[in-house]
Amino acid sequence: MNTSSEYIDLVDRNPCVIDARSKNRTEIYTTPGTAELLYDSEQMLLTRIIPATITCPFGIILNCLFLYVVFKVSAMRTLTNMYLSNQAIVDCMFLSLYYIVQVGEPLSTDVVHDKSFLGPVGCFIVNVALDICFFVSEFNILLVTFERYMAICKPFKADRISSKSRTYKLIVLTWIMGFFFSAPISSFYTKWYTTCIIWPPSNETVFLPMTYSNCFSGVWTPLDGILHSLTPIIAFILVITAIIVLNVLTTRDLQRGVRKYSVSAHDLKQRRRQQRPIVVMLAVTAGVLFVCLLPYHLDLIIGYLYNTTHPNSVIIMPQAWNELVRWLPMVNSSINPIIYGILNKQYRRAFIATLACCPSKV
Repeated sequence: MNTSSEYIDLVDRNPCVIDARSKNRTEIYTTPGTAELLYDSEQMLLTRIIPATITCPFGIILNCLFLYVVFKVSAMRTLTNMYLSNQAIVDCMFLSLYYIVQVGEPLSTDVVHDKSFLGPVGCFIVNVALDICFFVSEFNILLVTFERYMAICKPFKADRISSKSRTYKLIVLTWIMGFFFSAPISSFYTKWYTTCIIWPPSNETVFLPMTYSNCFSGVWTPLDGILHSLTPIIAFILVITAIIVLNVLTTRDLQRGVRKYSVSAHDLKQRRRQQRPIVVMLAVTAGVLFVCLLPYHLDLIIGYLYNTTHPNSVIIMPQAWNELVRWLPMVNSSINPIIYGILNKQYRRAFIATLACCPSKV
């Protein structure tokens, strides 16, 4: 075959050359084609597509059922459940977007980290929305823990200030905080670029993708590391520390009972007995949040420390660790309704009664 015709054929099907001809403003880079750039289809099926296909829809269904029960049963429309409903909405949003990325990417391309199926706008929206979900989830758990602390440790003040309007405002505040903390990170997803892959000439590589695109600009400077890695790490540490302190104070106050009160001691004792299961449920929920998101934040710390000592390079982590970091956030957003059902008798009764189409007696 004529060499010139081979070259012409290559040019005609090379998107990078087409972009250059049309003076597309998308930034274009080149990289040598290696095996590390390609997905292992069997591995992706077992470690990514199947787990995400099981976990994400399952979690969305459970969270939607929780929202349905709260909406359907009037006794479930408490202030605490308003916060938990906010959590369920965040989890549904996170699982939906996460599923698109985890399954859509390996099904649409053979190249690792290729976000062409999202496009520049979709890539930006999905990544920023996932970051917002992370922050809102953390701040929402902190908020509901603080509300339980107020209800138990400062019951008179809690009765005086508690209201639906206040609860709605605080829920809106969690979203404002989510947008605020994700704003510095969003700048990393504004640059859409295409990388041309130069495969070694062979029959095996002739039909492989010749480009991949992404909107993540990477962490290349100390300032980048602070904005991209330290922002979520600091927020996570502050939230977990505050939750631990609040739970310790709440537990200590529950153990003390009503000895420090001389008025309405019997009523306070009864109220605290009712609050104890809710405190346990929230403590377990916070513990699950910590366990499931800790590997993700450790991964950010490792990446940050590596980038400070090895500028302009990327650390390669073991595949098992990458799958753990990828899978645990899905579990965190899916498991909360199960925790409510196990530890909250009122929700369990309302759930059974609602699904059985029977009048609720909660």
